[in-house]
Amino acid sequence: MASSLSAPFTAEEVKNAFLSMNKLSSPGPDGFGPGFFSTFWDAVSPDILGVFSSFFDGSIDLTRINRAFLVLLPKTDSANHPSLFRPISLQNCIMKAITKVLTTRLQKAIHSLVDADQTGFLSGRRISENIVYAADLLRVCHARKKPTIVFKIDFRKAFDSVNWTSLLAILRARGFDDKWCLWMERILSTGHTAVLLNGVPGDWIRCKNGLRQGDPLSPYLFIIVADVLQRLIRSAWTLGGLVHPVDHNSPCPVLQYADDTLILCRADLPAAVCLKKVLSDFADATGLAINFHKSCFVPIHVNAAAASAIALELGCAVSSFPQPYLGLPLSPTKLPASAFAPLILSFDRRLSGRDLGDSSSSPSFLERIVEECLPLYRTITKVTVVSGTATSFWFDRWLPGEPLAKRFAALFSHCTRPQATVAAVAALGIDLQPRLSSVAEGELRLALQLLHATPLREGPDLRSMDTPAAPPFSTRAAYRLLSPVHPRDVSACCSWALRLPTKLRIFAYLADIDRLSTRANLFYKSCAPSDVCAACPQVETRRHLFFDCCLPSETWRCLGVRIPAGAFSVWDLPAPLPIPTSLWHAGLASVLWGLWKARNDLVFNSHSTTSALVLRKVCDDLALWRWRYRIEDRGHLDQLRVFFISCIRVG
Repeated sequence: MASSLSAPFTAEEVKNAFLSMNKLSSPGPDGFGPGFFSTFWDAVSPDILGVFSSFFDGSIDLTRINRAFLVLLPKTDSANHPSLFRPISLQNCIMKAITKVLTTRLQKAIHSLVDADQTGFLSGRRISENIVYAADLLRVCHARKKPTIVFKIDFRKAFDSVNWTSLLAILRARGFDDKWCLWMERILSTGHTAVLLNGVPGDWIRCKNGLRQGDPLSPYLFIIVADVLQRLIRSAWTLGGLVHPVDHNSPCPVLQYADDTLILCRADLPAAVCLKKVLSDFADATGLAINFHKSCFVPIHVNAAAASAIALELGCAVSSFPQPYLGLPLSPTKLPASAFAPLILSFDRRLSGRDLGDSSSSPSFLERIVEECLPLYRTITKVTVVSGTATSFWFDRWLPGEPLAKRFAALFSHCTRPQATVAAVAALGIDLQPRLSSVAEGELRLALQLLHATPLREGPDLRSMDTPAAPPFSTRAAYRLLSPVHPRDVSACCSWALRLPTKLRIFAYLADIDRLSTRANLFYKSCAPSDVCAACPQVETRRHLFFDCCLPSETWRCLGVRIPAGAFSVWDLPAPLPIPTSLWHAGLASVLWGLWKARNDLVFNSHSTTSALVLRKVCDDLALWRWRYRIEDRGHLDQLRVFFISCIRVG
């Protein structure tokens, strides 16, 4: 790792660092943004490569270029206090390129440096993983009645409080070489920042602590520091101070997304004392101070007296579920619709309060998605104009034939306001560049005639699917129009038509399409060291697991079912007795389920079984699921069970 991180810089990675930046992003104090360097790269690249070479050998004075403006972005519309602003650093582009190259190198090694439960800033890991994992843990603790401490940590200005000495010591302890640590020390110690208020910079402030917001390297340095908490919790578990609330053989879960941290452990007073000491030691060592009075302790299956004692020890109040975590409500029980009210309100506020036509701010993710879908949306719909306020003059199909942008292409090429609505054009006219071509002038006269022939009145425009019947627009109709027509999948229909528990129907479908976790499939995905069957020295494919191995072959022999030599669908196996096909399919799925459970018992518990035991469990399952079938089918199901029992006796 050390050799790749501290290798000499190449011209390609330096160029990629500049080209990967947003060309329209704001420049730093020197006034040169990414757009300048990407445009004039051929001219400035020799000097830029010289800067990187000097940085590599340590001869450059970073104090001259390691400067940034601190810009305060309001967190709310009515921000009137410094705490309601978010600080962002506008670095000099050259310094940002240096840290970007180092970040690109560090990204290749970061997964091996931080715990799997840290999902912030890491490619391939998602914020949803923490939410799902946390919800599952809470449900298990609640269902098994395990006394649990759920502690959500509130860090005090996390990025701004990282101690540099601690950071460098952590880097050395994690195996970073001296050159990399020296680079980090020089980047941190030479930084100067000036606060930019109303476009006027203040005095230069020398940075002595923390990580810059907006620096591409800062998030990765932060999660390396934050990972120390994972290791301290693991050490406390090893010494017996903290215990997993469910599995005593595993360390306590510490779910981290950047500085959002959730800890779960067994609920008792000694555990609370140990947890408080671990958190205090972590804060003292790294500088990441914890606001215990703002942190949140939520007990699960803990009586009121014990919960109060634990809260007193932790220095926080006792809270309750649902609890907000990473933007979503978290609870061990089913959430009511009211729990999602803040989230829905936030969406509603963003959707209704933002002017989509306002180009002064960059579009949000949702707006970009909507904008990308508009051409397709307009292709499959047409509009009946009423007021014209919601109909695009150029792109919507509000007149017979093609949209006017295609119909009057010459005129559209002179248009200066392509997003104008029909109502806007009717009121203000068509905004055009001067000196129209003769073709454009002819198209203009025709377009105005069509517009004047369209009366406008009060009311919403009506959009419908572009079909002969023209029904009102609906997502169902759009889905059917866009979805390709596929032949009916008979095998899938057999799986989903079973009157069995949902897990069995899913299992039957996965078995039929060969998507189960057989050793052959796991080995192919590099998830298993071998593809050999646990019961014999053959490759464990789907066919081998369910038909060719010793246990399944004996089971099918007892049932008198002949297995074809080539490829086949399990639903094509003939029934050995006259019963409806749907009932026979239920028997087949139950046998496959029994073989699958027997295989897993052998793999995970080293317990072998016999075909007679498999069939007996199948009979028990069919008896348990008898109520799922209609009264007129239960006799056939009983007949199938009797047949299986007779096969056990014969076998």
